[in-house]
Amino acid sequence: MATSTLDYPAARRMLAGRAISGAGGWMQTTAASWYVLQETDQATSVGFLVVFSMLPSVVLNPIGGSLADRYSPVTLQKWLSLLAASAPLMISLLYVTGELSVPLMYLLVFLGAIPRSLASPIMTEILPMSVPKELRASILANGAVTYNIARTVGPLIGGSVGVGWAFLLNGLSYLALAVIMQVTPLRASVEPDTATKSESPEESDESESYRERLGDAWSFPFVRVVFIAAVMFYVASGSVHQLLANVAKDSVDTAHFLGVLYAAIAVGGIAVNPLIKRYINEGGSKTSLLYAALMGAGPTIVLLGVSQWLWTDIIVLLLLGAFGEAMWLGAQESLTLDLPRKISGSILGIFFAAVALATVVGAILVSVLFDLVGVRLGLVILGSITFIYGLVQIWWLTRSRSRSEKVAPES
Repeated sequence: MATSTLDYPAARRMLAGRAISGAGGWMQTTAASWYVLQETDQATSVGFLVVFSMLPSVVLNPIGGSLADRYSPVTLQKWLSLLAASAPLMISLLYVTGELSVPLMYLLVFLGAIPRSLASPIMTEILPMSVPKELRASILANGAVTYNIARTVGPLIGGSVGVGWAFLLNGLSYLALAVIMQVTPLRASVEPDTATKSESPEESDESESYRERLGDAWSFPFVRVVFIAAVMFYVASGSVHQLLANVAKDSVDTAHFLGVLYAAIAVGGIAVNPLIKRYINEGGSKTSLLYAALMGAGPTIVLLGVSQWLWTDIIVLLLLGAFGEAMWLGAQESLTLDLPRKISGSILGIFFAAVALATVVGAILVSVLFDLVGVRLGLVILGSITFIYGLVQIWWLTRSRSRSEKVAPES
């Protein structure tokens, strides 16, 4: 009997597809941010690139999640992968012919983000379809490892091959994912755990409206905790991630080292993933993971602000990647596995949109802060605010939970 996700051919193919498309996406992120920074020499210009690349997620992630609840996620992913390939291939062609400009980069990155935004929650729903029920948590954790491997390899390649090649390879990666989806047989659907179903609010019929399904999901206390913790985390950590070109240029003047810094974050996530996976499998609290990530991010960003050398930047980013992995795995496994199947796609879409919006808002605010006070001082200010926010939110959530526990016996 198979005991590992890698024992299943469908799982291996899906993880490979996630790795290929993920690496291509990070090649694009590295090349695009460096290109815009070199052309404009302004942190706010990179901030606007983040807006154009992530704003579609704010609107379209919830739509993609709702579509995954109503239609075949596999069919949706095939077509969206084909559409996602067109914009990076066009950018590559324009760069080679000398016709690329920053405004055109913004426009095409925005258009390319549309199918990718629709597909984000869909791909998360598809992964568990490649393995039996008892391995669903493992495939999500392995998916996170695969994504972090892509985040390691993609930026290193993107920082080395140049803008044209980075976008060409990204376009080809989405074509490869479409092929993998076409040839991989997957289970038709994934049912929620029996234990989860017994603890969930009473489910309504298929005619339940989108708003009612979201209301059902929000009635779970852990869903509220996930959103409250994740939003501030990604305002801070997400903005640092997206504006990493500014940090790299503060130390060195080559795109290759930007790839190294991106890779450091991914390696930190890879290193801590087995520990988080074991903790969750042994019944550890996902809420505690979210709290730890939120509290750890602030001091880590402050350390990045006081760092003066590239090698200390790398060490600090390894730690930031570890906290990011704790936040992402804790949130993803809660929303994917602890909610009924009929609403998990919708709430995943809302979650991805909230993360994208937090990152966009954070990137704009932090890029302005960088231009006003400098990169390093801006990081110290950002980390301090994040830490204070974390203390206040954890105190508030803990107090609210205590009140609920006192009121419950009386009701």
